[in-house]
Amino acid sequence: MNSIDMKENGYLNNENLRKGQLKEVELAIEVDRICKQHNLKYWLDYGTLLGAVRHKGFIPWDDDMDLSMPTPDFKKFLEVAPQEIDPKFFVQTSKTDPQADMDSGFCKIRYNNTLFLGEDDVFAKQYHRGLSIDIFESKNTPIFKPYKLYHFITHWKSKTYCFFKFRRLLNFKNILCYFTFPILHAFFSLWWKLICMTHRCNAEYLNMNRRMGTGKPTPKSEIYPLTTLEFEGYQFSVPNNYIRRVSDIYGPDYMALPPVEQRRFHALLIIPEL
Repeated sequence: MNSIDMKENGYLNNENLRKGQLKEVELAIEVDRICKQHNLKYWLDYGTLLGAVRHKGFIPWDDDMDLSMPTPDFKKFLEVAPQEIDPKFFVQTSKTDPQADMDSGFCKIRYNNTLFLGEDDVFAKQYHRGLSIDIFESKNTPIFKPYKLYHFITHWKSKTYCFFKFRRLLNFKNILCYFTFPILHAFFSLWWKLICMTHRCNAEYLNMNRRMGTGKPTPKSEIYPLTTLEFEGYQFSVPNNYIRRVSDIYGPDYMALPPVEQRRFHALLIIPEL
């Protein structure tokens, strides 16, 4: 889907996309305020960090923001944010919104009186569907080679966990997965635990209880101390070597725009004001 398609489809247009992006910047500013007040570390990450580096703001077709926090700061944020956040925002976790699919290591900050409908929304459940930004727990992680082995283990550890978090079609393949994935998950979890015991955890990477991110871990020496970078006219925290972080996630050609057919939106519908 590109900008022309958006206008033709009618349910998502350029104006609402841009209004939604600016609402999400408001959410990020509030997270930044709380983090500064409590001396918590966070940084722009994934597509948002790429947008800051390449566009000084959103990737034009992006409709969400990604932030990461190291484990101690993430846990502290979940303690203080629900009480201290501006009333026009909402901290969405498994505790504050039980019907939402909010596993450990992940939360959303939602904008009240807005609407964001995405491909993964489950309409049989009642939960907050406002515009949001994602905050990921970034965990201590070992770096080891070959990276193909790293990705093989982490991919299957995550895949076998997440299989049970979403509705599945009743077919032979999924029935087989239903019985085999718990065993595979235990196997890959044990393998990963042994690796963590025998290698230094000197990098940061996404909590693997969620669907896996792309790329490879970034050494902590390249992340800390954090610095700042412009995003939509505001200064937000980013890894000290943000070029290394973006390269770790997206590869050396991160400045090249993807083909039009690969420029995907998460949203099916954005209503910036209800």
